[in-house]
Amino acid sequence: ERLGVPSDSYGVGSSLMSNDTIVGTNTDFTADVVRIQVQAPPRFGGAGGGWVDMAKVGRAPCDNPEMELVGW
Repeated sequence: ERLGVPSDSYGVGSSLMSNDTIVGTNTDFTADVVRIQVQAPPRFGGAGGGWVDMAKVGRAPCDNPEMELVGW
């Protein structure tokens, strides 16, 4: 933000969340980047591009029927 670089999202590690079987909390949800959608710049032919896999070992894209699109 200090440099004015655009960002699509921010993430927080699950070690900062409450995960306690005695209390009954389970907030171990993280937002690992597993793929990104890229677009070719106009000088290279416009809105081309596609999905690029970015997952670390053991991670993969998956569907979650509980997620909903949120409009800002």
